[in-house]
Amino acid sequence: MTDAQIWLNQNIPINQRADIRELHIWPDSLQSDPGHIFLYGDNENRYYVSSEVILTGTLDLSTFPYLEELIIENQFINRLVLSGCLFLRRLSASNNLLREVVWPARIITSGVELTPRLQSVYLTNNNFWSRDLSEFNRFSRLKILLLGTDKKEKLDHGIYNRWNGSLSCISNLRQLQELDINATDINDGLINLPTRELFRFTFGSFGRVEAEVNGLKAILARDLGLKEEDMEKWAAEGTYDTVESFDRSKEKIEYIQSWQQRQENRQLQTQIQVNSFR
Repeated sequence: MTDAQIWLNQNIPINQRADIRELHIWPDSLQSDPGHIFLYGDNENRYYVSSEVILTGTLDLSTFPYLEELIIENQFINRLVLSGCLFLRRLSASNNLLREVVWPARIITSGVELTPRLQSVYLTNNNFWSRDLSEFNRFSRLKILLLGTDKKEKLDHGIYNRWNGSLSCISNLRQLQELDINATDINDGLINLPTRELFRFTFGSFGRVEAEVNGLKAILARDLGLKEEDMEKWAAEGTYDTVESFDRSKEKIEYIQSWQQRQENRQLQTQIQVNSFR
């Protein structure tokens, strides 16, 4: 294993980093994969890491000021620093051991406010510390936010993403299209989930019986009248991309939208009744 920052400094000189827009760090097992070559073969900033040189520790990319896309997967890094990457649009860092990401923050330069441009965040199957979703509410352009854990071998070893709290923390993400909170401890705020653009939402427990996301399933199960095993299948639908799962995911979102509307109507009726007694 190799310290990620040492590897970075040995492979990408600091005076070249301002010119890099896309950075891909892959395991070398993909180097000869035809599908991988088809998708990513044109990217000149591709780096392949052998299984003997798995990257660990902190990876600080704050010296890549114009980075727009980062892919780093199947390594052992546990901390990712992106504080200087204001132009980053896509982060794909699934299947690592991440516990923390230091995100880019808005800055003011020459009297002009620059805000982060993140649109896609893939962080599935990591090891994040317990925290709520409030760190994402600053990224109003987010369309994809995948935060769950769906690998049984990781869950069996106590390695999973420990997001908790309420979906209300991301109620302002009006452009959100895909959200994954599988096996997390997010257990509230379903009524505030932004669903206008949403077409994929996964919240299964994947065998983690103590996962508090089961609370969201329980709320909807009462309306759906599904058994526990059927509810798990319904909640997890869309985790793995297929044509069939896409259609069923769409139906799931439509049902949640209907449920939200019924809850809002009930709240309104309750408020009317309260006001009538004043």
